[in-house]
Amino acid sequence: MWRVGDQCYFLETYTVVPGVITRISGDFCVIKYGDGKGIRLRSSRLYKTADEAETVAASRRPKPPEKRRSNPYMYDH
Repeated sequence: MWRVGDQCYFLETYTVVPGVITRISGDFCVIKYGDGKGIRLRSSRLYKTADEAETVAASRRPKPPEKRRSNPYMYDH
């Protein structure tokens, strides 16, 4: 599926980061990104396109808490 030199995208917290695969060992890939940075990830955590990675990141972002509905029996104490 992945080959050395392929462009890939992965998630760093909720941010999509582009990288280049430099080595593959079993199910793990070494990815070089940024200024001399590198990381080793499973191939299941890599995405072919930035849009695909962004949809996964959007689904993992925490949702804002729901507003509490007030009713006539709730008093400000």
